[in-house]
Amino acid sequence: MKKLLIFPAAALALLLLLAAAFAEGPSGPALFELNVEEGYDLQALGRDGAAAAAVQGEAEGWSGTLYIGAARLKLSFSGLDGEEYVVLLLRDCTVPTQAGLCYAEQLSGPELSFDVYPYDLGEAGSYGLYVSSESGGYVRVAAFRVTADWSGAEEGEDVPGPEATPEPDGSGNAGEAAPAAGDVNGDGLLDEGDALLVLRYAAGLEKLDAAQAAAADLDGDGKVSIYDASLILQAAGRGQ
Repeated sequence: MKKLLIFPAAALALLLLLAAAFAEGPSGPALFELNVEEGYDLQALGRDGAAAAAVQGEAEGWSGTLYIGAARLKLSFSGLDGEEYVVLLLRDCTVPTQAGLCYAEQLSGPELSFDVYPYDLGEAGSYGLYVSSESGGYVRVAAFRVTADWSGAEEGEDVPGPEATPEPDGSGNAGEAAPAAGDVNGDGLLDEGDALLVLRYAAGLEKLDAAQAAAADLDGDGKVSIYDASLILQAAGRGQ
């Protein structure tokens, strides 16, 4: 059986660098579960003012469009001529508090556009955007959440993840025989190629079917992670 000639820890570091080189997608905290009330327009922007990267993915049990690396928000709506409006961005609260107030701005005019630039939109939590005026009172016009724990792919791509178990083919078998533990690519060898495939999967760059995911899960925790890649490298180094 093929053996690694590189010490497993060094090989893992090399593969991590390769996986990082392959990863060209957006990174950073995700703004998700964005809900905007009718009559208001809200855009998630990066620090450069361009639209934040939109991906399809999952975050904290929710799935849909995620906005990655958002640093500011642009809120636009039609108001009343001469009336003053105050926009508040609050985190984990519904009324302004010292800890929860992230941004406040005041403008007037019939057509309003607020560039909401909080001190740190990357901090995890539940956010609400409120507008207060004499005629309209105090209303929440948008809500969203922010987290660093997300997974996804560029819009138009499939979201990587373990696929469903194959349906039986009528012969009493559930499909092709599952590959041996650690042999994720099914080539009959346990080597750095399997570890790299797992790393690419963990980075959201590859998809694994159910059999491959089972072969990759060497620690048996039900997940495929970088730690499994390190176990594959260790096993390959021992010639298993």
